[in-house]
Amino acid sequence: MTPGEDLVHLQNMAQNILEIEGYVGEGDYEDFTTDEHERVAIYELLGQIGVGASLLSDDFKNQYDELDFAVLENLRNAHYNEEMEITHTPVWHIITKDLPYFREKIMDIKTRLEEQMDIEGGNTL
Repeated sequence: MTPGEDLVHLQNMAQNILEIEGYVGEGDYEDFTTDEHERVAIYELLGQIGVGASLLSDDFKNQYDELDFAVLENLRNAHYNEEMEITHTPVWHIITKDLPYFREKIMDIKTRLEEQMDIEGGNTL
């Protein structure tokens, strides 16, 4: 896999996080628990983040090891099932506490990767 392909996956992950943050906005836990459409969309986006993380190359993950990609990869298992959900607290915690951290780190890594690719002249897929 090329650095350009890793960059595409990283950009998609960042976009998914931003979409989740857009859904949640200034909402609170009660809003999240009462809006099933929103929850379904958020679970889908969490799953896409996990898939994106799993598609990143091992070289990339080793180079940018300050981010725990295994945690992100595990998000691919996020599936919403209304009958199975007892509480939404763990997902709410991920959304409000973990995703802002991951977004910041992903954006930082994305910037560094783009700079590296520009210097090396490899800004292609």
